[in-house]
Amino acid sequence: MQQAEAVQEQYETWPYPRVPLLQGVRREDLWQLNWSWMQRQAQNSIDTVRPRIWITGCGTLQPYLIGLANPEAEILATDVSNRSLKMAERRCRLHGVGNVSFAQVDLTQKQSLPEGPFDWIESFGVLMCLPDPQATLGELQQRLAPSGLLRTMVYPHFGRRRVFQIQRLAKLLGLRLQNPAHPQILQNMLQSLPRRHPLRYAFDTYFDAQNPEGIVDAFLHAADRGFTGLEWAALTSRAGLVPAFFMHRPWGQPQQVLPQLGYSEVPLDLALHYLDVWQELRSNFITVFKRQGAPAVAPSAHWQHPLFDWRRLRAMPFYRLRLLKHALMGTKLTSRTHEENIQLSAGDFRNVLGWSPNRHSPTTLASRALSLPQKTLWGDDAYAHEERFHRPRKGKGVPNPFYGQLFDAWFFHLGLKGPKAWPSLHEEDRRWAALGSPLENEDIPWGLTPHHTFQCHREAITAWLANNPDASPAKDWKEVRLQDDDAKIEQVKSWSAQWPGLEVLDASHVWRELWVLLFSYEHLFLDINEL
Repeated sequence: MQQAEAVQEQYETWPYPRVPLLQGVRREDLWQLNWSWMQRQAQNSIDTVRPRIWITGCGTLQPYLIGLANPEAEILATDVSNRSLKMAERRCRLHGVGNVSFAQVDLTQKQSLPEGPFDWIESFGVLMCLPDPQATLGELQQRLAPSGLLRTMVYPHFGRRRVFQIQRLAKLLGLRLQNPAHPQILQNMLQSLPRRHPLRYAFDTYFDAQNPEGIVDAFLHAADRGFTGLEWAALTSRAGLVPAFFMHRPWGQPQQVLPQLGYSEVPLDLALHYLDVWQELRSNFITVFKRQGAPAVAPSAHWQHPLFDWRRLRAMPFYRLRLLKHALMGTKLTSRTHEENIQLSAGDFRNVLGWSPNRHSPTTLASRALSLPQKTLWGDDAYAHEERFHRPRKGKGVPNPFYGQLFDAWFFHLGLKGPKAWPSLHEEDRRWAALGSPLENEDIPWGLTPHHTFQCHREAITAWLANNPDASPAKDWKEVRLQDDDAKIEQVKSWSAQWPGLEVLDASHVWRELWVLLFSYEHLFLDINEL
């Protein structure tokens, strides 16, 4: 089955996301999904009152959200799954969102794509599922208006590694999305692991892991993948795109975090890559792009957010009543880019509505903190970073490939090829000490990030780095055996026997890899011998 057909089959069977049809959201909480607000952040001209928006791979929810956030827009929602489209259309009708039309479109078939230009193309969680994301990016760029925006979400390669390891575990165990019982079996398996197991932690903290559609989308997916920051920059740059801003929390904003670490001159693509390598991004890559060479426009100081422009909301009496309540009592607004959601007093909210004498203060939600410099180094191929430790290596006390993403971070300063030398690991550790993830307060001895794991195992990692760690070439599991290999294979077979119906290939290299995924999590280093 071709990749595009497999993805279509998945979402016809398991439409995503699973959200109750009657569950609604407040329009005001979608203020950052408003086209006019995004144009301002991108320093683009706002030259139309009825923007044309195309939602690619819309799923069951995005048309409702974007339609609610952009009541004056003309919106086209497309998806490869007809079932997802019908669910999305039903949701819009039920909630009174009438400015969205729907069409079934396969992004891999050029002849099925709609005609542009579009003022905003939404591609959230789509491009990493396609066989040729470069070709699709080119088609999307050609359909952008001169001052149009392309908002994308793709998975980061290093930060999503635990999810990919669960995918690998499921594949080795013979779990497939085509079997309706397998999502529940996978959930039961992972929740049978010790609470401090990295894969169980990744599953338990995954937002969608409590329903079968979310489990399939994350862990049994037909064809997703991740991108490194450098890969993503190269792809988008070749498509004629440049980032306008990132919709990340403050700790994931490359242009803000890297100067705090003393890296004031790091190119933006390398900065994004670096945050992912060190697993401090804490999110997917969510980037708003514009065309290369698009002129920047200085944002007007006298700008009113359309969703809070009292004069333009006469056709929305119930929404106006809710805004009036906020103006009397205050409220909290959801934010995708602040450290926490925004608490507004009644006075602050009157300011947002433009009723206050200080109506042009920063609380108008027109923050410029996300904007990037116009001359941004992006996708210039000056740097390359080769992943080294995701496969087994022969030797005594060699890196555990289950922790390959951590070893690659510690080796980053040596493996990076480029015009500028990178600091030593100990210097990296010192710089990260003040900025490490607060999640590390969890009692997890293996650490959530390379920085915390280095804190826990400093002596062993320092000795490993000093001992020519790249000397032994990476191997395939068919070429090596573990210490006490037979006993470890029997351990996995015994464990898997409690789950009847599994279709595991009865081969030593499969059982060996399964042992590492399931039982090696307390060991940063393993003894691996030639077969």
